[in-house]
Amino acid sequence: MKHALNRLLRKTIGYEIRRPIRTPVDIMRARQIDVVLDVGANVGQYASTIRRQGYDKEIVSFEPVKVCFDILRALSEKDALWETRHTGIGNFDGSARINVSDNIVYSSFYQPSSSVTAFDKRAARDRTEEVRICKLDSIYTYGPRRVYLKIDTQGYEREVLLGVERNLDKISAVQVELGTMQLYEAQPSYIEVCRFMQDSRFSVAQIYSSEHFAADGKLLDMDIVFINDRLSPTSA
Repeated sequence: MKHALNRLLRKTIGYEIRRPIRTPVDIMRARQIDVVLDVGANVGQYASTIRRQGYDKEIVSFEPVKVCFDILRALSEKDALWETRHTGIGNFDGSARINVSDNIVYSSFYQPSSSVTAFDKRAARDRTEEVRICKLDSIYTYGPRRVYLKIDTQGYEREVLLGVERNLDKISAVQVELGTMQLYEAQPSYIEVCRFMQDSRFSVAQIYSSEHFAADGKLLDMDIVFINDRLSPTSA
């Protein structure tokens, strides 16, 4: 019955029923991804999640905060396909001071705003740390790889994308956590980042709500997965 309905829909309106893609790992499979660049790895939550969901190819995780990196490195040691690098990722090569929050998941190169500290007081800066920072274009060689770039950098997403601009056309998919409110000073709006991705010929494949809400009911952040319009799943 379903096959007959699909044929009818294709013939009449050009659409058919397909199983919805539900997780980033589904996109990784569909795009035949063989390396995930995990920018803003924190203590390895994202990499551990995609492993549990069935992604079994290479992961390269980047994390600048020392206490997070030590946990990340220890977690990755039993996984031969999981590489960790102690560096921040941005739009220049050098060093920078990162604001380390009491709750380390909020650590950012930008100052936390009143919106994020109102949501969680532990988002306030506890200290700063001098860290290495690099452009992905400077430290990663893409070659014939099918790359999935995940960015979770607490407001610093635009700078990460600017640092990979020279090779963005080689990346099959990009997953970005975006604040829908001004969570960090100097953070670009999610609309700016979406426009940058659109101008770079990427289309939206998935949107996930974080289910983090301000007291007035506004959504704080979300994840968007973009796919490269220039690359087919088999050539990506």
